[in-house]
Order: sequence, then C-alpha cells, then structure tokens
Amino acid sequence: MAQAAESQDIFTPSGDITAGSRDLLRNELLSLMEAGLVNLTLDLAKVRVVDSTGVGLIVATCNSLKERGGSLIIKNSSPDIAKMFRIMRLDKHVQLL
Repeated sequence: MAQAAESQDIFTPSGDITAGSRDLLRNELLSLMEAGLVNLTLDLAKVRVVDSTGVGLIVATCNSLKERGGSLIIKNSSPDIAKMFRIMRLDKHVQLL
C-alpha cells in the first residue's frame, strides 16, 4: 500500500485515505512509530481522496507523534485536499507543504 523511507521519515500512501484503507494505513503508521519514528512527512502525491475517516487518522497520527516529541508534515497534497485541510484548520496543527 505505501512506501516508507525511514532515513528521511517519508511515508507515501499509494491510494486514497478513506474508511476502506484506514486499518491497513493505521497499522503501517503504527509499525513505523513503534520502530522509533517521531518526525514524519506524509507525501500525498498519489492520494486523490481523503474522507473524514482519513482526516481522523491523520489527526491521530499527528497527536501520537507530538506525544513522542515529534511532528507531522504533509506535502504534495492536491489543491482540493489542501483546501479541505485549511478549512478544517488542520494547518494549525500540521505543516502543509
């Protein structure tokens, strides 16, 4: 489903972030955090849709990283996804590149 480049802490989901992919994506992110990941860049270049469940997963990931002293950056999101993140004020908690 995704590629992870541990040395750069970049995670690139290969599909949409929706209720249908939540469990697989959550497990992949949890595995990375259990392996010591604290600063994550979520590269959304291959993501066309993020639904409310996906937003919840992103917020939960951000919170988990912050609890570990880390941070979440989101890059390469489509203009529509970036607009949705701004409307939801997610950009106040996550850096959008």
